[in-house]
Amino acid sequence: MFNYAISRQDLTVYDLNVAFNPNNFVNVDGIARFESIKADVRAYTVRYDIWVLPFLNVYGIGGRINPTTYVKLRLPLELDFTVRSEGWTAGYGLVAAGGFGPIVFSGDFTQAWTWIGETSKANTSIVANARLGHMFRFKHKPTSNVVVLVGAGYLKINEQSDGNVNLLNLAGITTEDKQRASEQLDGLYNDLPAYEQEVFGGLYNGLASFLNDDEAGTLY
Repeated sequence: MFNYAISRQDLTVYDLNVAFNPNNFVNVDGIARFESIKADVRAYTVRYDIWVLPFLNVYGIGGRINPTTYVKLRLPLELDFTVRSEGWTAGYGLVAAGGFGPIVFSGDFTQAWTWIGETSKANTSIVANARLGHMFRFKHKPTSNVVVLVGAGYLKINEQSDGNVNLLNLAGITTEDKQRASEQLDGLYNDLPAYEQEVFGGLYNGLASFLNDDEAGTLY
């Protein structure tokens, strides 16, 4: 089968560590403020499956994923930008189904890995569902029936990821945007107490260098 899916995700970022030098990460939870982060994800997948037993189906999936993320950053800079990415996904799954008299059950398990260009390794997701129901047969149509099912689902996505990105490609800001952001950054940094300036000095220098240089920097 061929599947097309679209979803909207509201994201929360915490324990955020960034650096312009991959050997000198700084936690910026204390100064970074996001008003919102929303991701629209479109996925195109192909699935091939086979019943290996009368009650057990196994399948493999693969496809393309295109996420578009809308970010509203309010501190240390006031920026709205859109990040477009693309990548591949692959995985496998199992489906078990059967019944005893009018009682029917089904369950499925899927594990998939998704590779996006900006991340250093694949993101893993696990989805599992289980359902139990009752079959109601039509007396005058024995080959037809209605099944009422209830069930529950489980979803796990690895919360931690790392990678690097070209800042200019990420934000797509103009020269005027960079100048305005540089002034905001200078004002914020100068208002920090001395001990916070020491903690965030490396990050400030890297970001200020990016904003005052025509060449884009790499953010880790």
